[in-house]
This record gives sequence, structure tokens and C-alpha cells, in this order.
Amino acid sequence: TSPTTATPSTSPTPAPTRSPTPFDWYPDWEGANEGCIADGNHPSYMEISSSSYLYPEQSTCCSQRYNWIFSACMSLSGSGAGGGGDTRAPTGLYFPDWSAQSGTCELDEGNAPAYMTAGSGWLEDTLEDCCETYFSWAVSTCIAIGGGTGDDTTSPAAGLWYPVSILVPFQCIIVVTI
Repeated sequence: TSPTTATPSTSPTPAPTRSPTPFDWYPDWEGANEGCIADGNHPSYMEISSSSYLYPEQSTCCSQRYNWIFSACMSLSGSGAGGGGDTRAPTGLYFPDWSAQSGTCELDEGNAPAYMTAGSGWLEDTLEDCCETYFSWAVSTCIAIGGGTGDDTTSPAAGLWYPVSILVPFQCIIVVTI
């Protein structure tokens, strides 16, 4: 038999603590989509399946939902990008604007997602370079929507359907020439 201790040798450890915010952390897919936030304004569908979307800790939410940009996700305040003073300086470079599903690139005026400005190679010097890199199937359309001239020779074929974004499945645009 093994020896037993009459009284515990140390007091029990305290229960795990929750994050300092009174709200659970959730992926901010309907906002800036740069990471997890805890502002209590999560979409109602997340409440229905809370174990899949709501997390007591920011690190768990970031590792489960934004593992490819974990550091940027962890750098957000609880109220999310734009809501907690997480403003960034403009870079003057262009980034693919997938959040608006517009099929173009935008000039970064401090509004590019944090993961794109963290030195990861997402930003391009010109609108044309950005469109060629991220919207190669519709370069002229991307440039025209983005405010450029759209007079390049890599125009997509008229009358064909092209995906708006690789991140938004089942959504396409048709190219029409006038």
C-alpha cells in the first residue's frame, strides 16, 4: 500500500481565471476580420452554437480561427480593430480588398487589415501591380473599379464568369464589354 497524508500538504490551486473582459471572444468575420474581439456584439448564430464560436480566452479564439495571423490577432484589443484605438498609419501602398467583395485593390490609408501590413508581402506599390497579383483573372476590371484607367492588355474575356474572390465561394461576376 502507498502511504497517505492525513492533511493536504498544500492548498489547492485556484480555478482558471477568465479573460479581463466580461464577454466571450469571437471571430470578427462581419467586421474588420482581423482577429477575435470580445465586445458582446457577436452575431446571433454564434450564440446558437456557442461552443464553436465563443471562447473564454483570446488566445484560444485566435489559435482556432486566425492561426495564420495569430500574432496580429492577439495584438487586437477586446473591442476589435477600429473600436479599441487600433489605428494604423497609412502605408501609401495597395492591398486586395476582399472584405468588401469588390474585386479590386485599395490604397492603404490606415485601413488595410493588420495581417497585410505586418510585413507579410500583401502590399503592392501600384494599383496595377496589386490587381495583377491578386485579381489576375480580371485585371482590367480590378483596375477600373479601383479608379485606374483599365487600359491594359490583360482584359478578361467578355461574357465569361469570374470569381469575385477566392475567399468568397460561389460568388462570381460576369465581364461585359460596352
